[in-house]
Amino acid sequence: MDNFNFDDFDHLSSQEWGKYYLSRYYFSIQTKWTRKQAGLSSKQFEISAEIQNEIQQENLPTIFHEFFHYLHDVSTILSSALFQNRILMLSIFTSYLDPTPGSGASLGTDKNKPDLMMSFVRSWKSNEVMTGSGPLEFPMKKIDRIAPEIQELHFPIAPEGKQDGTINVPAITYSGVLNGKPVTGSICLGRFYLFEFLAYEMDQILDMRKRGLKEIEDPLKGTEYTVCRMVAQMIFPLVRQEIAMAAGLLALQNIDSGHAFISTLQRIGNAFYQGIDQDITLNEIAEETKQVLIRQRAPFFSQQDAYVEAFKGRTQLEVAYKYLAEVSKGLYDKRIEDIFFELTWLLNKEYDKILETAPLCDYLYKFLPNEGAVDLEFNRDFMATNLPEETSVALKTLIAYDHFFFSHRGGIATARVEASPSENHCCPFYTCCDLKDRADNAAICKSKPWRIYDVQYNRDKRYCWYATGVLEAKGTSKRRS
Repeated sequence: MDNFNFDDFDHLSSQEWGKYYLSRYYFSIQTKWTRKQAGLSSKQFEISAEIQNEIQQENLPTIFHEFFHYLHDVSTILSSALFQNRILMLSIFTSYLDPTPGSGASLGTDKNKPDLMMSFVRSWKSNEVMTGSGPLEFPMKKIDRIAPEIQELHFPIAPEGKQDGTINVPAITYSGVLNGKPVTGSICLGRFYLFEFLAYEMDQILDMRKRGLKEIEDPLKGTEYTVCRMVAQMIFPLVRQEIAMAAGLLALQNIDSGHAFISTLQRIGNAFYQGIDQDITLNEIAEETKQVLIRQRAPFFSQQDAYVEAFKGRTQLEVAYKYLAEVSKGLYDKRIEDIFFELTWLLNKEYDKILETAPLCDYLYKFLPNEGAVDLEFNRDFMATNLPEETSVALKTLIAYDHFFFSHRGGIATARVEASPSENHCCPFYTCCDLKDRADNAAICKSKPWRIYDVQYNRDKRYCWYATGVLEAKGTSKRRS
């Protein structure tokens, strides 16, 4: 598994100002404020509504960008397929954990269980195929060629007869300039580019309206954010922006999302050149997709219930996955009602409807360093939530559980992980935590947060958010004190 580039697939980044964490269902926003300026202190633990509104207005396009990522992570067929394999890999990871009650370590891949390891590898590779390539190595100036590549997919826990298959993945060859010299590169079109395309186009529309511009500023032209726009314009040069975005939303209802995006644009373009308006063909495809969703509704809902059942008895994870299952079910029905609901409301400036339909996920306000502090990152940031406390705390356990898994790349022994520290190993709550354990064990929390479980287990079994994630990964359960 060391050949996998895990680091490309745990978050979606909007440059320096925002980041959405895939499969952890939260995002972070870099503000221009200090904690003190936001009104927070040792006696004030909440941001006032007035300051909250001010920060939100300053960062509105970015907040919506990251929220759209969350929305597409919990409301599309493609993300559901990726999640199915993620659940299997998380399950396999837990089987490698040290059975010693006071140890938060993983013993690594059990070589006596090759079938289990093969399932993990196949699941991870399949998710890589559906995700496609990551950030571009250099700006994309021109698409030279789009060619189909047949890739294998495996879903080891899918019903019999649906576990193996292939999809058509568009391989894109493109050209640009790097260090003053012409260069060419190649990428595979999948979820990553579609997610970034949709969120970017939406945030640019919001930014244009907010600043009173006549057209979008488009600061990231030629990057991963505009790959799908360039593909759309190559396939159908006269495509309207909102039609291309709608095609992207339709594509996410297919596991072969890259191919679906291109075929949708081809069909709309071919009809247009025969005198049929773009909206007419788009609506025809939307109705066809709606009928598929209606037919798949019962098995989709059953699948969500199965995910919750898999975590039964693990108090916080069961609450977290039950909440996400209900969100996914609700948004599934909303897509049947209007498959483009977020785009429809965005274009109509009905922003409140988006947040009313899908409650905002938790988000981390990143503040500027605490001036004069010994530890510039201790209790610097603020984790905000609009969710009930029980749900929010449970989702933080899920964040820790998934981070624990991802830091170990699913099957690498803790001893090996700790021998090569990485920035990605840092506890997700490192900069917003105010616990004494964070102050006293900064090195542990920054480079091997799973070990804070050992500290707390052997002391008083009062667990922080991260330690609770480790505890429930081990198969036991106890609410955070």
